[in-house]
Amino acid sequence: MPDVNHYSWILWHPQCNKHARRRLWEFLLSNAQGSSNPWIIVGDFNIVAAREEKIRGDQSRNDGGIREFNEFMITAGVFDLGFQGSPHTWTNNQEGACRVWVRLERVLLNGACLATFPGLRVTHLNRGTSDHIPLLIQLETMV
Repeated sequence: MPDVNHYSWILWHPQCNKHARRRLWEFLLSNAQGSSNPWIIVGDFNIVAAREEKIRGDQSRNDGGIREFNEFMITAGVFDLGFQGSPHTWTNNQEGACRVWVRLERVLLNGACLATFPGLRVTHLNRGTSDHIPLLIQLETMV
């Protein structure tokens, strides 16, 4: 049974460098495995989980990163909470055919977190002047 008085929120923005990402994933795995407490990871992961999460740009260089990211989620026992709103969270702010749209920000959580906080919802808000859009994480009350 998860301890509802003990849960972890991890906010992160890893480097684009795949070696730095791997070190961070290893750190998270060393802290996550075997834990029955709720935990949630929120941030810009600088990688997509599927090719469909990126429009334009070089798709082929993401294949190894996509595989590693999905392996990390499986090994860590976390899953993507999903979202409402725009499917992409970052743009390179180029014009026309040079513009790239990608889903980099996401919310990952383990089963204990979802069981403890079943009303968690994520909304991708409208982009302002930043190249990233903000995420709104809400806990809907259960009646």
